[in-house]
Amino acid sequence: MDNKGTPNNQEVEIDLIRLLFVYLHRWWIFAICGAVAMTIAIIYSLYYLTPLYTSSISLYVNNRLDMGETDYVTTSDMSASRNLVKTYITISKSDRVMNAVSNALNNEYSAGYLKGAVSAEQQDNTELFTVTVTTTDPERSALIANTIADVFPDVLAEIVEGSSARVIDYGKVPSGKSYPSNTRNALIGLLIGIVVAAVLVTVEYLSDVRIMDEEDLSYICEYPLLGQIPEFTQLGSRHLSKYASKYGYQNKSDAAKKNTEADDKEKMTPAE
Repeated sequence: MDNKGTPNNQEVEIDLIRLLFVYLHRWWIFAICGAVAMTIAIIYSLYYLTPLYTSSISLYVNNRLDMGETDYVTTSDMSASRNLVKTYITISKSDRVMNAVSNALNNEYSAGYLKGAVSAEQQDNTELFTVTVTTTDPERSALIANTIADVFPDVLAEIVEGSSARVIDYGKVPSGKSYPSNTRNALIGLLIGIVVAAVLVTVEYLSDVRIMDEEDLSYICEYPLLGQIPEFTQLGSRHLSKYASKYGYQNKSDAAKKNTEADDKEKMTPAE
C-alpha cells in the first residue's frame, strides 16, 4: 500500500512499512512533543491539582448480635454475613450515620460534606468491608474515619436488630497523598505527546503528494516503467563525463576549461 491515490480509485492507501520509517526518521518530533507534553503534565499535577489524602477503616459484619451463645460460626452464618455487607455499606453512607458523625465532631463538618468524602466497598467477597475517607488534609481524613468507626456500630444496632459490625482496623494518618500521582500524570502526558507527534507526522506524510520514486509513478500511471533518467548532478565528475558524452552533453567544468584553454591559445598566437 502507498499514500498515493490512483485515478480509478480515490481511496488513500498507506504503506505501513514506509510510514514506520518516516516515524523513525522524524524521531526528534516524537522526542520534542513527548518532552513538552510530559513537562506540562508534571507542572499541572504539581501546581494546579489539589492533593488528597485517604484514611480507611475495616469492619467485620456479624449477623448475630450476641456471639456468647455459641463458640463457633456456621457456614450459613458466614453466608448471611456476606449478604448483609451490601446493606451495611449503604447504611454506612446514609444521612443518619453522617448526621451522627457530624454531631460527634461538634458539627465542624456538615453531613453533606462527610457524605461526599466517604466511600465504602466489600473486601474480596468476604464479610469484611472498608470505609474510606478522602479529604485535602491527612489528619482530617483519619479523624473522620475513626469517628465513623466509633459511631457506626451503635447506629447500626439501632437500625438492624440481631446484627452488628465490629471494627477490625482503625484509620491512620496517611504519610503521603493518594491523589494526584505525579508519575502517572507524567506517563499520561508522555503518551499524549507521542500520539500528537504521530498524528502530525502522519498528516504530513499523507499530505505529501510528490513523486518520490518509480513506485509512486506506477501507482499514478498504472503503466510499466520502460526506463529511468539518470541524475547527473549526483554523479562524480568522472562518471558525469562518461554519461555526458554518451547523451551529447558536456560537463560544465570541462566545457569551461576548454574555453579557457582556447582563449589562452588565441592570446599566445602572434598577430601577423
